[in-house]
Amino acid sequence: MAIKEVNGEHIGENLTKYVLEAIYEYNLIKKLSYFVIDNANNNDIIITLLLISLCHDLKLNYDLKHH
Repeated sequence: MAIKEVNGEHIGENLTKYVLEAIYEYNLIKKLSYFVIDNANNNDIIITLLLISLCHDLKLNYDLKHH
């Protein structure tokens, strides 16, 4: 889909920015249903931050503690 050069460390907080850019660049925001990821340590952070950001952008309520 998108291969971008990552500036900085490959930590969840930094990588989330690039994933969000690709989602919006390719107009995927309303087409998302699943993410398939490996077991890298930073993936939990990426998914959590994506969820927070996308819920905010789409004005959705989501309780992270419940899920």
